Amino acid sequence: MIKGFEIAGVPEQIRLRFSKRRAEVEEAISRFLAERGREPSAAEIAALTKETRSFKLKEITTPEVLARQRAQLNREELRSLEETHHRALARQSEELQMQSPEKVLASARQHLFERRSVLASHQILAEALNQGLGALDRARLAAHLRDSRSGLVSLGTRPPDPGTGAPRLDPATEEGGGQLSARDGGDL
Repeated sequence: MIKGFEIAGVPEQIRLRFSKRRAEVEEAISRFLAERGREPSAAEIAALTKETRSFKLKEITTPEVLARQRAQLNREELRSLEETHHRALARQSEELQMQSPEKVLASARQHLFERRSVLASHQILAEALNQGLGALDRARLAAHLRDSRSGLVSLGTRPPDPGTGAPRLDPATEEGGGQLSARDGGDL
């Protein structure tokens, strides 16, 4: 059985209708078990997933995908899902507005430094804004990032513009910006 996440508020009937891909993979896993008498390993599940993937339409646009998905819903189901969506966005917006810039930026830094050791300040700001989905004030976050680089070490500012010799501005903070690195052993 594949473990995954479910969205609260989506009825099981709709979830199952839109879980066709999961059903295909679970069927492949059942066949594997019947043929070999054992559960597949994680690597074998990945291979089964790849083998069962059908050809996807490369030319299909996002609006076409949405139209096909919505065509599978009746009016009441669509209305119910839209209400669930609006409630989730409202709750998230309220939660984000109550968060301090420190917490939002710390979350963005933690996420980004999982895979990188050096980042430009605008990357941290962009991730914080992405996590906020429009509920956070860009200028307030940029000012906080500029004024309080707790847990970060500046690796220098951006080099001057080669044509004019003038300092180049960080597009996110409209300042010299520079690159930042997580302090060894420091908290993000």
